[in-house]
Amino acid sequence: MFATESLIAEHGFDGLRLRDVAKKAGVSIGMIQHYFETRDELVYGTLSDASWRRAAEFVALADGLQDPTARVAALLRGSIANRARCQEWVETCASSTRHADMMMPMIERTYDAWRTALRDAINNGIETGAFEPKLPLEQVVDTLMVMIDGLMVAVALQLYEFDEPYVVRLIEETAGPLLSYDFQPTHGSPANPRG
Repeated sequence: MFATESLIAEHGFDGLRLRDVAKKAGVSIGMIQHYFETRDELVYGTLSDASWRRAAEFVALADGLQDPTARVAALLRGSIANRARCQEWVETCASSTRHADMMMPMIERTYDAWRTALRDAINNGIETGAFEPKLPLEQVVDTLMVMIDGLMVAVALQLYEFDEPYVVRLIEETAGPLLSYDFQPTHGSPANPRG
């Protein structure tokens, strides 16, 4: 399935061909068809698997961290740190506009996991007094979720040479004022690559 997932990120849902998957995976087309009757079934299985994995990976970013500020920082930074994962997410979202019945449950599952982990970490920070949000909790979470999505697109497309230090700075400098907290950048303070 990893071969299929990387090819989906590279060619898109509709551009995926079984022969490319077979070649990349080092198996025959017949072997793939033994497990998946159609190309769409393979794509659906791959993206469904990926959505569960993405959700689990996001939640795991904060595993073992007790300090709510460290948990929020880990969730924010980790969400945009991997270009391949960002590309897969962008393709999953793009595919949902053409295949909503198949894709939307996966997207909703991933969003629910992200929102819950982020909301719980922020709420814990509010309860301990580490955060004093300027907006209602749900609005803060929504703002950060939308920003994560936008930054995932920028990272996936490598717009304006968006690199990890810069996108981390952007998300921390947005989250900080929303939560009345000064996130300390872990990668220094890189200059804006656009200017």
